[in-house]
Amino acid sequence: MKSSKVDKLNDYFLLFMIYSICGYLTEIFLEIYVRNRVVDRGFLFGPYCPIYGLGILLLYFILKKIRKKEIKIGKINLDMIIAFIIVFIVSTLLEYGISYISELLFNRRWWDYSHKIFNINGRVCLETSLLFAIFGTPTVVAIHPKLEYIVERFDKKLKKNIAKFFEIILIIDFIISIIYNIIK
Repeated sequence: MKSSKVDKLNDYFLLFMIYSICGYLTEIFLEIYVRNRVVDRGFLFGPYCPIYGLGILLLYFILKKIRKKEIKIGKINLDMIIAFIIVFIVSTLLEYGISYISELLFNRRWWDYSHKIFNINGRVCLETSLLFAIFGTPTVVAIHPKLEYIVERFDKKLKKNIAKFFEIILIIDFIISIIYNIIK
């Protein structure tokens, strides 16, 4: 049975939310693990960081186009190495771009890597970009296709209602967060 475009958009939106929530929880966990404290992460009030949802889906679509062919040198398959490099570059550019835009709009930085070695204007650093590539590559290559398969099998009406719920919550959160960060 073929999905309609609306069904597919609902699938991608739900995947976006799953990755956004997982990214938020990962950052909270790392903050507790590294610094023994809980710090709210991100721009929004809800328990999600949309940069993760955006990043994974963007990477999925980029790699989907590229991965149609196997790239080999002799018997050595270079697919995972190329995927790693692409995840490294795209996640670094995305993080830099989001940092730059958010500072332009709100005159505020939500992260600053100035204290880390090999950083670019404090917006990105080698350590974080490598971590994004280390965890992002298997997420995009191995986890995403399985998760997409599961989400596609949800009941369409239930999926639509969950997507609408998250849409409303996210829109309200964006409005409140923008107002709050402009006033702050």
